[in-house]
Amino acid sequence: MVSRGERFVISYNGEIYNYIELASKLKRERNLSFLGTSDTEVLLNCFEEYGVDETLALCKGMFAIALYDRKEQILTLVRDRMGEKPLYYGRISDIFVFASELECLYSISQNSLSINYNALGEFISRGFISGDRTIYDNIYKLRPGELLSIDSKLNIVRQCSYWNYKDIILSGYNPSSILSLEEASAQLETLLTDSVAGQMLSDVPIGAFLSSGVDSSLIVAIMQKINSAKIKTFSIGVEDSVMNEARDSKKIAERLGTDHTELYISEKEIKDVIPMLPKFYSEPFGDSSAIPSILVSRFAKTKVSVALTGDGGDELFGGYPWYQYRFLPREWRIIRKIPLGLRTVLSRKILENTWCMRHTKMAKRGDWLQADSIETLYDIMRYGILSLSDEKWCVDGSGNRLPSNVEGIENISETMMYLDAISYLPDDVLVKMDRAAMSCSLETRAPFLDRDVVQFAGKINLKHKLNKQGDNKIILRKILSQYIPEHLISPQKKGFSIPISKWLLTDKKINDWANTLLDAQNIKKQNVLNVEMVQKVWNEFNECGKYSVQVWNLLMFEAWFENKKLLEKSK
Repeated sequence: MVSRGERFVISYNGEIYNYIELASKLKRERNLSFLGTSDTEVLLNCFEEYGVDETLALCKGMFAIALYDRKEQILTLVRDRMGEKPLYYGRISDIFVFASELECLYSISQNSLSINYNALGEFISRGFISGDRTIYDNIYKLRPGELLSIDSKLNIVRQCSYWNYKDIILSGYNPSSILSLEEASAQLETLLTDSVAGQMLSDVPIGAFLSSGVDSSLIVAIMQKINSAKIKTFSIGVEDSVMNEARDSKKIAERLGTDHTELYISEKEIKDVIPMLPKFYSEPFGDSSAIPSILVSRFAKTKVSVALTGDGGDELFGGYPWYQYRFLPREWRIIRKIPLGLRTVLSRKILENTWCMRHTKMAKRGDWLQADSIETLYDIMRYGILSLSDEKWCVDGSGNRLPSNVEGIENISETMMYLDAISYLPDDVLVKMDRAAMSCSLETRAPFLDRDVVQFAGKINLKHKLNKQGDNKIILRKILSQYIPEHLISPQKKGFSIPISKWLLTDKKINDWANTLLDAQNIKKQNVLNVEMVQKVWNEFNECGKYSVQVWNLLMFEAWFENKKLLEKSK
C-alpha cells in the first residue's frame, strides 16, 4: 500500500489490534479521513504523520513490516515485540532480500545458500535455532522488538531494539511498586480483558483452542464473559489416556458455556503428519508438539478463520517446572563457589559411573557441576544437553547458543523465565503455532503477548507467580478461580504428549524411516553432520533410550535436508 502523500510504501503481515483507536487519534489530531477500513491504511498513515519510532510505541499487535521511504530511499524492517510474526532478511549476491518465509529467500537464491553449521549444531541440541541465526549462512531473522534500516547502497543505517523485555523486568525491581495478590489480580484481569476484546475484533469467524490448562482456559473464560454468543472452542485428543486431555477440556467448556467441539485422532493420523513436517517448517524444527498443533489448526479451520491461544502464559507467569524452587538445584549457590576445574573432574566421574547415570538426580548433579554460568545451568535444566555440549555435531562449527545478557536479573527463577521469553518462546513456541496455523490458512492470536500484559508480567513480584511449595502461575489461577471451580483447573501442565521415543524403538515403519535417514553412508555422502557423533547417539538411543531429544532433532534435520534435495530435483 502507498501512503496518502506517496512518500511511503508498506508491505506488512500481521494485525494492529488498536488500529481503531489509532484511526480516531489521526482523525482528531490530523483531521484525516480513510479510504477503507483496514489496519494497514491506519498504520501507514501513522508512519507518515508520527514517524517510525512514535508509531511503534503506539501500536499494539503482531507484525512483520517493511516500510520504504521513497524520499530518503531507506527501507526499514520491523518485527513485533515478542516475535509472533517472522521476518527474514539477508544479501544474496548484490541483492538485499526479505520475506516472511525462509522458503522465498531459498527460491531467490537458486539453491546457492549454504548450511550455517553453528545454527545446525544448536538446533540438534535444542530443537530450534535462536536469535538472529537461521539454518543458512548470511540469512538472518529480525529479532523480536528489533528494527533494521538500510539505504539504497545496502548500508545499514540503523539497527536497534525499539522494545526490550529485560528493561521491563529490571524496571519492576522497585519495592514501592509491589502490589498485593488481590490488587495485582484485579489489574491483570482488566488488562487481559482489554487484550482479548481487542483481539476478538474480526470480520471472519473467530474461536479459540481449549486445553485443560490454565492459560487457554482463562483466555476462553474471558472471551465468553465479554461475548453474548457462545464462543467456538476446539480441542483434540486420543483414546490413549496418557495422551488425552480432551475429557478435561470438555468439562471446562461445559462450565464456561462455549460451543465446544472435540476431535479424537488415531495414532495413524499423528504418524501420517511426520513426513509432512519439512513442508510446513521451512527450516529444521524439532518440537514434536508441532504435530498436534497442525491437527488442531486443521480442525478449527473447518469452522473459524481466527483462533485465540494461551501462548505466552507459561513463560510470563511461571508455568514450567524448571522455574520452581523445588526443581532448581539447591546446591547451585555452593557449586558455583567450587573451582570449575575441580567440578569438571567430579562431573566426569559421576557421568562415567553406570549407577549414577541410572539415577536421574545423580545424573543431573553430574551436569550441574559443569555449569560455569546461570545460562549454562539454564541449558541443563531446560534441555539437558551439557554432557554433549563439547561434541561436534557438524563437520564444522561449534553449535554454541548465542549469548544472552542476563546481567541485573538476580533471581534464578526470574532468569530462567527471561531466557525462555526471549528465546524458547519466539524461536520455538511461536514458530510452531504460526507455521502450523498458516499451513491451513488459520490465523492465531495470543492475548497474553499484548504489550500491556507483557509489561505488567515483567514488573509484578515473583511471589505472585511461584512459591516455595511448588505452586505455579499463582496469579492466573486466582483469576481463573472466579470462572471455574479449582478442581477443574489442572494442577500441573499436561500438554499433548506424543510418544516419539517409543515409536522410534517399537514401530517398524518409523524405525526403518529413521535408520534410512541416519544411515552412516548417507550421512557421509552429505558431508554436513559428524557421522561418528550421529552413530554414537543413534546407537545409544537404540540400546537404552538415551538422547531421545537429540535423535528426533537429527531426524528432523535429515528429513528437511532430503526434502530440499527432492525440491531441487523437481525444478
